[in-house]
Amino acid sequence: DLLRRGLLFGFWMAHETGTMAGSAWFVDQNWDRLREHAVAYLQIDQPAIVGSSRWGAGSNVELRRFHQAIERRLLGDRPFHWHRAHKTGDSSFFGIGIPMIAANTGYTEAELQATALATLGWWHHSLENTIDKLDWELMDLHLKIYAAYLWELCTAPVLPFEFVSVAEQFKERLEELRTAGQTIGLDGAIRRAEDFREAAARLDEAVQGWQERYRSGAVKDEEPAALLNTCMKRISRLLVPLASTAKGTYGHDPYGYTPQTTMIPSLYDVPRLENLPPDSEERWQLETQLVRERNRIADALGDARWIIEQTLARLQ
Repeated sequence: DLLRRGLLFGFWMAHETGTMAGSAWFVDQNWDRLREHAVAYLQIDQPAIVGSSRWGAGSNVELRRFHQAIERRLLGDRPFHWHRAHKTGDSSFFGIGIPMIAANTGYTEAELQATALATLGWWHHSLENTIDKLDWELMDLHLKIYAAYLWELCTAPVLPFEFVSVAEQFKERLEELRTAGQTIGLDGAIRRAEDFREAAARLDEAVQGWQERYRSGAVKDEEPAALLNTCMKRISRLLVPLASTAKGTYGHDPYGYTPQTTMIPSLYDVPRLENLPPDSEERWQLETQLVRERNRIADALGDARWIIEQTLARLQ
């Protein structure tokens, strides 16, 4: 009776040989269902490697506060760290706009230096990669944390998302590129990010308030939760592709693509503008491309703010 959402498991083929072809195919072939209903994607890849100790999580930042609260509760004194999610494993869900978490224990910096940066163990992709490389006691910890993630995502009346951090990521990256991107109009995009941040703060406040109401049992009406959840999913559909892909909504970035490791990958080449001759054909072509990307980003930030305002007005 507590479940409000379902859980779908995927075991991906063509992970190494097809550059994530299995999960990319799944997204393309199940687009309508995922676009309408999916809340988040939990990627489980190489958990509980023997000798690993430091918990590391990569996620879209709207999920960070949610999953780190669980990690603080279950990890005890074990160290943990976070990084912005980028395309590793089978993370083929950025384009469609589904936020993700990928988390497991890893090696310390000292251990990595001693093994030529063998992040998954020296035996990875070799005949030595056998069952003894799995720490079953550590696997128990992984499964408890994964279960806690999924339980909250499947049962929370109001989704545990937070969007002020999303707005701040956009604003920080746009400001970082402002000087090099003077000719593509980043000032206007920054203003859109600031407006979105103000709206996101009001949304986060409303989300926390309604979460507490449902938690206390003071509210039985499901409509406020449905409004907020739809709002948050629609914002993710708009902004996750911009924050985490170069190709955008209807494409899949190649594995290991450098721009994809940065915030707003489609603006990765902005710094090149300063180094190209002002009247060169290459510069004009690049500037034209980047202006269009800037417009896409500004529109999405404005649309996200509008969605929030419409949702909060309906909650009154």
